[in-house]
Amino acid sequence: MRPHYHRTLAVAALLLFFALALDTAGCNSVTTDEPLHLVHSVAMQQTGVMALPEMHVPLTYRLVGDLLGTEGLLPDVTQSPSWPSANPYDIGREYTWRDDLPTDRVVWLGRYVVVLMGVLLGALLAAWTWTLTNGHRPATGIVLALYALSPNLLAAAALLTTDMAATLTWFAAVYTWWRYWRRPSWGHWLVAAVALGLALAAKLTGVLLLPITFVLAYVAVWPVGWGDRKTRPYGWARPGLVWLAMLPVAGLVLWALYGFETRAALPMPAYWEAWRLLLTEVETSHANFFLGRIAPVGSWLYFPVTLLLKTPLLQLALFLLVPVVLWRSVVSSQRPAAGRWRSVAFVALPAAVLLAVAAVSRLNFGYRHALPAIPFLMLLGGQGAAWLWGLPVARGRLARAALVLAVGWTAVAALRTHPDHLAYFNELARGKNLSLIHI
Repeated sequence: MRPHYHRTLAVAALLLFFALALDTAGCNSVTTDEPLHLVHSVAMQQTGVMALPEMHVPLTYRLVGDLLGTEGLLPDVTQSPSWPSANPYDIGREYTWRDDLPTDRVVWLGRYVVVLMGVLLGALLAAWTWTLTNGHRPATGIVLALYALSPNLLAAAALLTTDMAATLTWFAAVYTWWRYWRRPSWGHWLVAAVALGLALAAKLTGVLLLPITFVLAYVAVWPVGWGDRKTRPYGWARPGLVWLAMLPVAGLVLWALYGFETRAALPMPAYWEAWRLLLTEVETSHANFFLGRIAPVGSWLYFPVTLLLKTPLLQLALFLLVPVVLWRSVVSSQRPAAGRWRSVAFVALPAAVLLAVAAVSRLNFGYRHALPAIPFLMLLGGQGAAWLWGLPVARGRLARAALVLAVGWTAVAALRTHPDHLAYFNELARGKNLSLIHI
């Protein structure tokens, strides 16, 4: 009955997420960045390659373009008057609002692809939460409810951008890598390698997964190791070699999504151009808006403040339990049959690296840049919820009652916010100047 209960609970939560995200996608007008992503998708469908220089990679564009290809003949984007400029922003605005393009339907179809990515992310979160909490029904239910009602995830899933693809593939790459080390097999290894390639093709920040997965390979075998040379060839070098063998497969997946394009014997020229543009962008001074001030350099406090003011309170409270989860995992590592800390490390390290890089970059451009860390934090928070639910006697009853009431309040707040999830602020910011941060 436990797997059956888990699947029923997951399906109900994912259907709720799907309904809310799809309704939001149909209600909201076109946002500033969506014409850019739309024209990349159409160009990829019509030319087969990343025809315009941009700091983005092709996964979302390939998927959206394939769906748009079923709509019949769309106007040829290469015949747009702005096409010779190679400026995707100008081309996107011009193409999106031309009279012979069914803009509402085309944008909605692009958003529909992103909604489905959000549903798949929720399914992976459900599966990993169920496993790490040892089938703890209340904790799994709380995490799934928070996911289905998360304003920030619903906002990202209802827009034609690359943020949900990055969030999904980050989570999928780490989850499949964890599954491989839990039960090593060629099938699990291949799935992990493909997932890593998809993450590299979702956003340039996917490259951070390369050092993360390398470190996690050794976390998975520490302190036991992989035996000496007599019992296992290559001994301690083996985890690194397993990781290294993934790279050609991941690279092939990335190249395939670029349409196997080669220029002057250089594969994926658009990928290297994207890196050049990104590094140029980082070196250039930009206006950053934070706490009512405009500055050429952003503040490292931006993401802590943004998470504090734009995260639902129950979700935020579970995030604050993460140190407890980390401490309990360290304590459990001193007991027989220990190993729980390894799974916690697989969840905690990607979130910590992403948030640290986002803060150090000091580009104060929205909650979405921290979004890939959120499912990992929710997963850690779910383990904290399981600990709270299991507290003894009076404290346990009080904790369970508080969690149930908090879930109810989260549902009320989310439904009151719907469909304006992009502009959501939690109760800590209510009644204050909500224009303090760039959302």
